[in-house]
Amino acid sequence: DLALKSPAHMIHGQPVTVELCLPKKGDGKGLPGFSNSGGQRVFVTNIGQEVTEEEVQAYFAQWGDWTDIYMPKGSFTAGHKGICFISYKDPAAVTQVLQYGVHQLRGQPVVVDVAVPRGGPKGGGKRSSQ
Repeated sequence: DLALKSPAHMIHGQPVTVELCLPKKGDGKGLPGFSNSGGQRVFVTNIGQEVTEEEVQAYFAQWGDWTDIYMPKGSFTAGHKGICFISYKDPAAVTQVLQYGVHQLRGQPVVVDVAVPRGGPKGGGKRSSQ
């Protein structure tokens, strides 16, 4: 809640936008980037403004075949928000990505973690930043 109320955020000198992610109504799919993940998905943050989706795809293909890469659209130069979700065919690829160490795209470190769906059994109702 505090992050949503704060007017501006900076990470490594880059502005970031904090928004609450809510499931879309009526489509039965849940959140983008979380359908059929089975623990085979990573969440990548701090992606530079100039980095393209193609660069992300090529870089993370080093650890195995991916089935889906979701980069939410945003105002960065390359048209994204600086985050993405990557689904791999093999759960071992997720383990390898996480054990690799520091990942860099265009010389800038990015943060890679296991993607965990929000609002599971402990989730409450919708939240508002008002």
